[in-house]
Amino acid sequence: MTPLRDEAAGVPATFEWRGHTITLAMTLEEAPVEALEALEEGKATGFVKALISDQTYRTLKRKGALRTIADFNDLAEEIGRALGFSEVGE
Repeated sequence: MTPLRDEAAGVPATFEWRGHTITLAMTLEEAPVEALEALEEGKATGFVKALISDQTYRTLKRKGALRTIADFNDLAEEIGRALGFSEVGE
């Protein structure tokens, strides 16, 4: 299944990033309201934490996979791909 089809079926997206398997805490439709609030407030890190879970975010930082803004941007892009944002309009 593609990410958009997975989401429609209620299957959380899972992807590999820098040697870590990341499973989003939920489908985008089931994301906690904190994700939307963070997005509306322009808090990118809060949005990502809400989608991958605060624990996963802390683990990525502790293990050195998430150290720089470039690392964060790369992770955010992978989350977008895992959710199928790159497929919109194709």
